Amino acid sequence: MQDFAQFEMKLALAKILQGWEMELVDTLEVKLKRRGLVTGIDKPIKMICLGPRQQQF
Repeated sequence: MQDFAQFEMKLALAKILQGWEMELVDTLEVKLKRRGLVTGIDKPIKMICLGPRQQQF
């Protein structure tokens, strides 16, 4: 049940954030790091919110 809740949370967050313009704080290369059976990033990816996304017609 916890896996479904995490999936649902990610889906809701993605839906909310798609309406906002985001920008990376730094453009340094992101390196992968082995975490058990999976691979992930070695540090958090920092972003800033610039404001609502402008709709394009």
